[in-house]
Amino acid sequence: MANTPTARSAPNRTTSPGLVLATGANSKARSLHFTSNGRLVDSLDPLIRFTKIKKWSKLLLVRCRIRSILLIHRRHDMGDTVRRIVTQLDPGGKSVFLSDGPPATIAKFSGGFLLAELWTLDAPPTDPSVGSEPTTFALEPPPGGITYRLATIPPDTEVFAQLGTLRAELGENPVISLDPDEYGMHQTQTVDFVTILSGEVALRLDDAEVHLKAGDCVVQRGTRHAWRNHSAEPCVLSCVLVSTRRP
Repeated sequence: MANTPTARSAPNRTTSPGLVLATGANSKARSLHFTSNGRLVDSLDPLIRFTKIKKWSKLLLVRCRIRSILLIHRRHDMGDTVRRIVTQLDPGGKSVFLSDGPPATIAKFSGGFLLAELWTLDAPPTDPSVGSEPTTFALEPPPGGITYRLATIPPDTEVFAQLGTLRAELGENPVISLDPDEYGMHQTQTVDFVTILSGEVALRLDDAEVHLKAGDCVVQRGTRHAWRNHSAEPCVLSCVLVSTRRP
């Protein structure tokens, strides 16, 4: 008589709740459990080796690193994919969309600076229909005006690597300091309402600096300041600049 094969059973172990894996429509369900002594038990193979888990862990780590690189790359390209929607009232008083798409003006500078000019007003609004799309970049709005923009602040390391090129782009009298000791310092006659959308950045004043992260807000009232990015990823700011100069 042929010997009847017997099922191999695993020794009794105290296990923690595990993960159930669906391995296919025609396959048995597989569950993975960690025992009280830290060993992994596979319901389909109680003698599974730790080396397999180690290989899976390395593969997962590589995939996570690749995903992180892709996310950082997308954040670098955010200025190129800005979607700006403008609404208005039609002659009959009905609310309609005026435009939906990228802004016409996105100023790009060496090091990774991106400044997307979203909307501008030449004077304090007296009617909701006023304002226009900027066709050129200007650091601050016209006297009495308002500017709405998104700004991408690249890491300091990337800027310093291209400081010479940036100096040539801004000319002999740049609107911001390019001195390594005071890099980025500038001052405008505006009250600025700033929200950190993503990343991290430091707001530096003459004698102090504060660290900001996504969700933090700043009311910047005409002070001399600089945005310094000490991290390895770009930071995106939403900025509304209100001119304090008289028209």
